[in-house]
Amino acid sequence: EAERARAAADQQAHQLREANDALRAESRRLADRVAAAEEQARRARTEARDADASKKHLERELAAVRQRQSRQLNQQWNQRQETQHQAQDMRRAQQSQNQQQ
Repeated sequence: EAERARAAADQQAHQLREANDALRAESRRLADRVAAAEEQARRARTEARDADASKKHLERELAAVRQRQSRQLNQQWNQRQETQHQAQDMRRAQQSQNQQQ
């Protein structure tokens, strides 16, 4: 009877060790998956920061190009206006000279 009880206890202890080993292995697998997910999330955050920094840089470049373009268009407009005024002044002077002759 004692022998049977000891054998049953040994078998139960063996089953508990196997169950414990299986839980330990599952725990390691899950911990590895958590670590991989954390690394993936860290890389995604880094990529998002890099993308945001790149976007901001490009937005600043775009704003600078638009500002240069606007200045250039304004210069061209002003030059055209000046040329038109000079042409009008020359026509008036010519008309005035023609009238005086």
